Amino acid sequence: PGLGADLSTLALISLGSAEASAGAQDDSERHLERGVELARRIGRPYLEFIGLAYLATGISWSRSLVAAANCSRQAIELARRHGWTDDPAFGVACGILGTVLMTQGRLEEAEPWVQRAERGVRTETEPGASLAIRYLRGMLEQARGRDAAALAAFEDVEPLARQVTSPQHLAVRARAQ
Repeated sequence: PGLGADLSTLALISLGSAEASAGAQDDSERHLERGVELARRIGRPYLEFIGLAYLATGISWSRSLVAAANCSRQAIELARRHGWTDDPAFGVACGILGTVLMTQGRLEEAEPWVQRAERGVRTETEPGASLAIRYLRGMLEQARGRDAAALAAFEDVEPLARQVTSPQHLAVRARAQ
């Protein structure tokens, strides 16, 4: 209260993103959904885009992959419409869409989205997202029967996991793979 709609929106999206990193999925989704709704209401498409990208990540773990893909597509469309495809959140949204397509067995459709995610997410600014995208690359290569490429991607996950303060279940999965 008292911050103004712009700052309230930014605060909700930042809080939701931090909660997602800490593993508080329910709180994260609630705050991100409120942030996206407020961004739409006050006409702040950039904040809506950021909120949707990170909301898609949470939805992919807690709800349905179809809902996550829809949320990702909305974020991707906003980014394209406004020229924000170099933003790290664009890479996050592409990674979620690539994940959904890969899990549906649509490997050829997933590939360009995974590539966009790899280009868009930088380890220095988004170590958790970078870790998830390397894991996604490993899963995609494994599904294609490219074992050496899959192993290389899974091995890349371990050093990234050491840069992230919250527990990373993907690092454990990558070791198992």
